[in-house]
Amino acid sequence: LLMTMVTLWFLAFVISPYLVTSTATPDSSSVTLPPALWLRLNDPSKITANGQRLFEISEVVSSRDSQTIRSIAHSPESSSTQITFEDGYELSFPWDLVQSYFDDKSPTPAEFFWGSGFQSFIPTFRDTSHSKHDIHSSLAIYGLALVTDLPTEPGTVLDVANTIGKVRVTNYGDHFNVKSSPHPQNLADTNLKIKSHTDNPYRDPFPGVQMLHCLKSANSNGGRTTFVDGFAVASRLREIDPEAFEILSNVAHPYEYVAEGVKLQASVPVITLSAEGKVKRIALNNRSASRMNLPEPELTQYYKAWAKIDSLANSEEFLISVKLEPGQLVIWNNGRVMHGRSAFEVDSSDVDNSRHLQGAYIDMDEVYSSVASSARNSTCPGVLSPFEVVADRVIEAVHTQAEFKYGEGVNMLEHALQVAHFAKASGEDELSIIAGLLHDVGNSPQARAQYLSDEGIEARLMISTSDASIGYTDHSKIGAHFVKSLGFPDAVSMPILLHVDAKRALVTHDPEYFAKLSVASVETLRQQGGPMDADELKAFIGTEEGRVAMRLRQYDEMGKIEGAEVPLLSSYRGALIEVLKDAA
Repeated sequence: LLMTMVTLWFLAFVISPYLVTSTATPDSSSVTLPPALWLRLNDPSKITANGQRLFEISEVVSSRDSQTIRSIAHSPESSSTQITFEDGYELSFPWDLVQSYFDDKSPTPAEFFWGSGFQSFIPTFRDTSHSKHDIHSSLAIYGLALVTDLPTEPGTVLDVANTIGKVRVTNYGDHFNVKSSPHPQNLADTNLKIKSHTDNPYRDPFPGVQMLHCLKSANSNGGRTTFVDGFAVASRLREIDPEAFEILSNVAHPYEYVAEGVKLQASVPVITLSAEGKVKRIALNNRSASRMNLPEPELTQYYKAWAKIDSLANSEEFLISVKLEPGQLVIWNNGRVMHGRSAFEVDSSDVDNSRHLQGAYIDMDEVYSSVASSARNSTCPGVLSPFEVVADRVIEAVHTQAEFKYGEGVNMLEHALQVAHFAKASGEDELSIIAGLLHDVGNSPQARAQYLSDEGIEARLMISTSDASIGYTDHSKIGAHFVKSLGFPDAVSMPILLHVDAKRALVTHDPEYFAKLSVASVETLRQQGGPMDADELKAFIGTEEGRVAMRLRQYDEMGKIEGAEVPLLSSYRGALIEVLKDAA
């Protein structure tokens, strides 16, 4: 009995003041309000417009009556809840503010981790003044952006930096030069290869954003600036070697920079985690790594982990590269994206005209502030992701196929939509469906222009003598080249490349298939080399791409139904975006 009485007393007088519930809500359903202390500490009438409290938290916490609620009343007219505390204090809470306790934090864009496939999707902008928010968003999401068509005047990097942020001045000054020198002070002043690293880990706080502006590019094929998503690398390390990940995220490494009148030192883990365990920062720099005074076997274990992440950060799985041209500027999150450089040749008789970049730093908090503020106030429209941009470009190219007569009462766009529809209805995966949709995109002016630009070969127009249908020579090769250049995976480009040969394979493989061919298809079969021989067929069906191409070719022959009702081209936009994201 005594224990029961104690328990009831504890619930009534100790716990209950902190449990706030109400059954009289605006929609007449029950709701659990935030804790009484939270309500008192976040009284909107005692907080300024910029979020500063006009009272001391400790004063509220030290008073029991200030944390105990006497009454609650809801006011549908003002969309708020009135609360009275035991000390007589009254406050009014808007319902949307009450709900904020249960919602996630202010909406911010989710980070997108990328690998070598991101080469085709680097967010690119032409005007920094009008693209400020877009550049900030790209830095927050991808950690990387490229700006083109800038002047090639020295100091332009400062104009850009002060447009999208504020220049961070260091011991290098407000900007620095990256140029090969006969008497280099550091590795950046040579023409040697530089492996993936983050800049200035010896500073606290470190420069959050780095940018490089090209005044003169390398004369050779080298001198490409390389980038790696350090968050993606860390995520892979956590997956394949949890022990190495734990070591690098728990043990701080000392970094140091020493010059005349300068000695900068900071210790930080290679992988910094947030309170929730998410990767928050990467700090990896072989050149600036100071002495690590650990005993054995911890010392060996640590540097084995270091070597593991260094290997990943310089692997083909994650590396992308950019050959910066004069007037181009690349900008990245220095706490996330590691950068490096490929070696290049320098004419010793003309060193002054060698590769020349200028760099500067700004702080990342300004980027995050801009993105969060825009999301909170809805002051900027949503930014199209690079994947959406590419998807829209593909849709535009496919749409031009409506201008091409395919034969048998359908145009080439209608044919493409029917092929994709039959592929989906037959249970093909998303990649094969997209390949079916794009199998004739090589006929589009966009694809032909890309092929001419890259390969120097102009496609020749073909007009069928039997039904006046139109197509271009090598359209399968041109289409595969086009989608590959846009970042689509081989599982999409290869069936496109092989879909013409698939017709030759099917004629040999299935004697009844020939009877299904249209007059135009029979005519082009002769131009394409005729049926495959037995050896060609065996090799063709021995690959997954060949088998997929043969199935798509069957849908190709089915997709010639005049007036067929199939999903619109726009309905494939979401699938295109997801395929591109997966490829990155």
